Amino acid sequence: MGGTPKDLAKQQQALAMVSDEEAQSQIAGLLELERGLAGWTIQTMGEPIERRRALLAWGLGKDAAPVIGRVVFRQQTRAAGRHQATGEAR
Repeated sequence: MGGTPKDLAKQQQALAMVSDEEAQSQIAGLLELERGLAGWTIQTMGEPIERRRALLAWGLGKDAAPVIGRVVFRQQTRAAGRHQATGEAR
C-alpha cells in the first residue's frame, strides 16, 4: 500500500509550498483527482465482494480513474455547497 500518514503529510506540505502558478494549478488538479478517487473507493467498499472486485479493477485503471476522480470530486463539491447553503451538517 501507500506511504504512512507522516509520509503523506510531508508530501502535501511540499506540494503546498510550490510558488509557481502553473505548478500550483497542476497540483490542485491532482489533489482534486485524489480526493475524488478516495471518495469513490470508499463508496465501492460498501459493495458485495464480487462487485467490489469488478468495480475496482475497472475504476482504478488508467482510462477510468481520471474520469471517476473528476466526477466524484465535483459531486462532493456540489453536495458540500448544498449543505453549506442550507446550514446542514455533512
